[in-house]
Amino acid sequence: PMMEGSIFETFEDAYAFQRDLQSARMALTPAIQAHVDELVAGAADIDEKIARIYYWVQTNTRYVSIKGSLGAGWSGHTAQETFENRYGDCTDKGVLFATMCKAIGVESYPVIVRTNDAGTGVTEIPTIDGNHCINELIHPDGRRFYLDSTAQNYRYPYFRPDDHGVFAHNAIRGDTLQIPVPPPADNSRYSHLVVRLDANGDVFVQTRNRYTGPYEAGVRGFWKQVREDNRRQRMMEYVNSISPGAVLDDFTLSDLTDLSQQLTMSIDYALPGHAIRAKDLMYLRVPTLERTFTEAALETRRFPIQYYSTEERILEIDIHLPDGFQPEWMPEPLDIVSPYLEYHAAYEPGDGVIRLRETFRRLQRIVPVEDYPAYRDHLRAIAAFTKKEVFVTQ
Repeated sequence: PMMEGSIFETFEDAYAFQRDLQSARMALTPAIQAHVDELVAGAADIDEKIARIYYWVQTNTRYVSIKGSLGAGWSGHTAQETFENRYGDCTDKGVLFATMCKAIGVESYPVIVRTNDAGTGVTEIPTIDGNHCINELIHPDGRRFYLDSTAQNYRYPYFRPDDHGVFAHNAIRGDTLQIPVPPPADNSRYSHLVVRLDANGDVFVQTRNRYTGPYEAGVRGFWKQVREDNRRQRMMEYVNSISPGAVLDDFTLSDLTDLSQQLTMSIDYALPGHAIRAKDLMYLRVPTLERTFTEAALETRRFPIQYYSTEERILEIDIHLPDGFQPEWMPEPLDIVSPYLEYHAAYEPGDGVIRLRETFRRLQRIVPVEDYPAYRDHLRAIAAFTKKEVFVTQ
């Protein structure tokens, strides 16, 4: 339970108060203009210019919150102060980013939001309810979209998932809009595995991953926090969680500091004795396939399930069999289509190879209580499918 109050009679009163503060702080100075001109020199198009500014504010402005006045609290410091200091909080960075966009002729506004992990923003009474500041942009082609330069690991045009689906208060323009929840493809992981099965049960795996959106930022941020000389050890721990006694052969990451390039990862490892053989029959637990859903543990719920955003995972696995072996049994295909998720998984036998193609998409951020039973059953069906082994015979 909560009670919310406001000293403003109308939303326009609240907007006008903050509009004056923000506008005064968004002066485009010669120093900022000169820096932006240097930053975007040689850019191929307007999107590359916006992206370069986005990356610069993310990585060159440390998050430090200093509030010394009402103006600093409501609308941040001036863009020039933040530019010179190279630090600021979310409002400071929002003001600076909007001002730098102005230098390339792109309309941008700092907007106040309440992140989706902190409840739903109040819009019933005239108050600018929020705990965070991000940016709304109007692309020259007319598209409206949002960026959050507070985080340090997001590739343009992606932004933090706790901003997805929330209300954004634009005081300068004088309105409140709801930020759309991006499609699942904007928060995705694609994995391709080549699995080679030896007649004695040893398994050799080559994994190639690429990432997009919050998923990419999360992976990038995790590995940036791990010392370079300790990364191989951390990956060895991961492959041993797949199968005890696993041996890591190779592990590479693309440049973690280059936000303009999609993050990729390759992992090569061996799983000695991972497949179990009984005379002419051998069964294999498919590496990395198994999934669990803790949110489906309860039989009933009192409250909705709330995710940060939508999600997509695409997995392709090619299992190469030993000479003389052929598939004996594979799980039946599983296809689920609902308002909240799509899942398609099927094994396909070939000449000396078994192929698995799996696609998981979470389509909505919130699952209401009344729809939980069907959603729970779908997640449990997916978890059961991913635990099933493949049997081959000689």
